[in-house]
Amino acid sequence: MSKIISKKVVLVGLDNAGKTTILKTMKKEHPSAVYDLKPTKGVNIEEFKAVEAFSTNESSIIVWDFGGQIQYRLQYLQDAEKYFVEIDKVIYVIDIQDKKRFNESFEYLSEILKLIKGFNIDESKIDVMVFLHKLDPPLVNSSEYKERSNYLKDEMKEIFKAYKFKLTIFETSVYTVFQKIEVI
Repeated sequence: MSKIISKKVVLVGLDNAGKTTILKTMKKEHPSAVYDLKPTKGVNIEEFKAVEAFSTNESSIIVWDFGGQIQYRLQYLQDAEKYFVEIDKVIYVIDIQDKKRFNESFEYLSEILKLIKGFNIDESKIDVMVFLHKLDPPLVNSSEYKERSNYLKDEMKEIFKAYKFKLTIFETSVYTVFQKIEVI
């Protein structure tokens, strides 16, 4: 008899980073589903069913897709216990093309990590994936974007020095049917 395992994943980042597009691509929705997306208001919760490899256990992955507009971010941080408890994975999305907002994004990520750590949980049990997103095919070989990627990776390493979370950084693009290239 199989056992059902539920995992809570929070998908966070600034507005227009591509979080909902990533979610729709992860769900293998038709590519047309990502055109003309409207900004996510509040939190959109979606559930996936999967069978774990080499196991008879069925997984239920519950993704909390957080709208990234400032008013929602402030709400999430103020009511953190409502949003950031009992999580198994954090996917933090940074728009690699929006360099003007990198510092704002670093600050938001730092606030989230600080709050999660404050819940007195074992940080080493939470995976944090940072997606350097919108590294689209025409940009992959650009020296400018290679420099941005390296800069962002260095900043992530610096931010995560204060924590024991398991960090993995990926360069991502939905144009390659959600290609995710692990870089750390």
